[in-house]
Amino acid sequence: MKRLLVLSFLSLLAMTPSGRAGGLSSLLEKGVHCVCPPPPECPECCDEIGGHHHCSARKSEHAHELICQLHAACCCDRVHAAKKLGHRLRADACCDPEVVCALINALQCDTCWEVRKAAAWALAFQRVRTRQAILVLYVASKADPNFLVRDAAKDALETLVLCRGECYKELFTAADALVAKLGPEYQPTKGKCVNIGEQCSALLTTIGVPVGVLPPPLMVPAPTAAPAPTVMPTPEPLPPPGPARK
Repeated sequence: MKRLLVLSFLSLLAMTPSGRAGGLSSLLEKGVHCVCPPPPECPECCDEIGGHHHCSARKSEHAHELICQLHAACCCDRVHAAKKLGHRLRADACCDPEVVCALINALQCDTCWEVRKAAAWALAFQRVRTRQAILVLYVASKADPNFLVRDAAKDALETLVLCRGECYKELFTAADALVAKLGPEYQPTKGKCVNIGEQCSALLTTIGVPVGVLPPPLMVPAPTAAPAPTVMPTPEPLPPPGPARK
């Protein structure tokens, strides 16, 4: 019975194309070959804001409110605004270019490192690949005094220029010279703001947002002087005791 099953299997194998080409040995010699996927196609070099866009008056109004909130006195409010500006559902950089300018201004000039870190990631989430945004991110990744901001700017930059490194090769060379020129002047934490872009200044001015102006510092009340200790009057000495009564 087993012999009949083996003979039947061999006869069926001989009828297949692989069996006619070389039999069982040729089938076994072929083995399993890994199919390598083709390399990804690199997009063309162009200044763009990627992704799908949906513009509306309500979204633009909300975006302008968040831009104004980037100049609030409280650091927490500015961090919240920078993070919200990175969400396409709340603000679209393609519909409102001033969003990009506000984030660039925050990345260069805000005294709070958490705001600068959030602004760097917001540019990446908005998929802003304009040369001005790439330049500011590159400078921040090299010259920002806080290492967390440098790491965030570097990661955001790598996300944006993925498969586009050759497009910005000359820009990075010029940015290295700019970083060497700025040197100790790039100190946003200490209030030294270096505003690289001029086009963004004009855009933000049209909606009434100051550009290159540091957010107002937090108003901390001055400590009040401690009240002087109360000096107790010295008690009068008691009169000497009189003669003892008999």
